[in-house]
Amino acid sequence: MVPIVVLDKDINDRMASTVRHNRARGTHSVAGMSSMVFSMLENGWEDAEICGELGMEPEELVRLKHITGFSKLFADVEYRKSWTTKKQILIEKKWRDAHPEDQSVS
Repeated sequence: MVPIVVLDKDINDRMASTVRHNRARGTHSVAGMSSMVFSMLENGWEDAEICGELGMEPEELVRLKHITGFSKLFADVEYRKSWTTKKQILIEKKWRDAHPEDQSVS
């Protein structure tokens, strides 16, 4: 028999726990951090949430985005609706459902 632990948390919370554990041990890497940050951003987390959960300063997050080229991906590019995250879509739907009087007819 092998003991196991089941964490009842979403993927962002599990990633944040892993980062905090690895930082405490001194074994985190820029590549690993950037991968987790990109996943968290894709899952709809805001910069402040990421900094709070991963124990990062805002400047560290900005440097990480810049070093890994994240900011270059969106330089001089027009916004596209397809970039909207799942979380943003859900928030927008909830708002539309709660405010039907504010929607214009197309």
